[in-house]
Amino acid sequence: MDYNGPINPHPKDGESRISIYLYTPWMGGAIAGVVTFGIAMVVQLAFMARKGSRWIHGLLAFGCVSGR
Repeated sequence: MDYNGPINPHPKDGESRISIYLYTPWMGGAIAGVVTFGIAMVVQLAFMARKGSRWIHGLLAFGCVSGR
């Protein structure tokens, strides 16, 4: 497997020249995550608006916004 990720040309003491985990981010996965959490947030906000201000739906919507 060839590594095509970032290379640290001038490493400081204790740092390696390449990433030892061989992880390269995938934009499609990031977009899928944002869309999924966005849909979940809209659903929670709709429940909160329809059934009155229930704190659990507000917390779940906040979790969707702040989820990583």
